[in-house]
Amino acid sequence: MQMSAFREWLLSRNNRVHMEILGHSLQNQRLEIIDNCAIITAGNRRLPELESLQEADPYASKTLEMTLLIHLKEGLRAVIEKELGLPVLSVFKDYDREAEMSLAVILFQGRIEDLLLDL
Repeated sequence: MQMSAFREWLLSRNNRVHMEILGHSLQNQRLEIIDNCAIITAGNRRLPELESLQEADPYASKTLEMTLLIHLKEGLRAVIEKELGLPVLSVFKDYDREAEMSLAVILFQGRIEDLLLDL
C-alpha cells in the first residue's frame, strides 16, 4: 500500500470510529507520520450532553468522557488490526474540551513505511 493511500485510509477510519461511537463526524483532521508513529489531530465538537452533565455533576462528566476515550482508542486499534492486519503497539488518545481538539497517537510495531510494503 502506498503511503498516500494509507494516510487517506487511516483518516477515514478514524472519522468512522468517531461517528459510530459519538454519533457525529470530525470537523477536520491532520495526520503526521514519524517512523512507527501516526499522530492525528482533529477538530471535534464536544457532545452537548456532556456539557450539560458537566454543569450538574463534573465527576460523572469526566468519568463518561474517559469511558468514551477508551472506546475510541479500542475502536481505532481494532479497525487497524482487523482491516489491515498491522501490528499496533499502543494507542493514546486525549481530548481538550475547551479547544474542542482531539489527539490520537498510534504506535505501530515497526516503521510504518516498512509495514506498508507487505500490504
